[in-house]
Amino acid sequence: MNEEQLRAELKAVYASSSWKLTAPMRYSVELLKSGGLPKLLGDIKLMLKKLMPAKVEKTAAGEVMPDRLNDEGQRILNELQSRMHRSHSRQ
Repeated sequence: MNEEQLRAELKAVYASSSWKLTAPMRYSVELLKSGGLPKLLGDIKLMLKKLMPAKVEKTAAGEVMPDRLNDEGQRILNELQSRMHRSHSRQ
């Protein structure tokens, strides 16, 4: 293959649904390989902060009340809890 064909093929890969769908996984793996777990956790916290309403009540222990999340935040929290539960039950 010549360079132009290779570039076209690579462009097609980058435009594919599978490339886009696996982006979070590739990002996470790169962070873990580079010792960037704290950054990954920080990114998750920032994302959840953006999904929470401006006025959030906290428990005495300083934890955010899950019922105070907006609908999207609650959906993400439920999914994360479900994944954690599945992960623990496999062990």
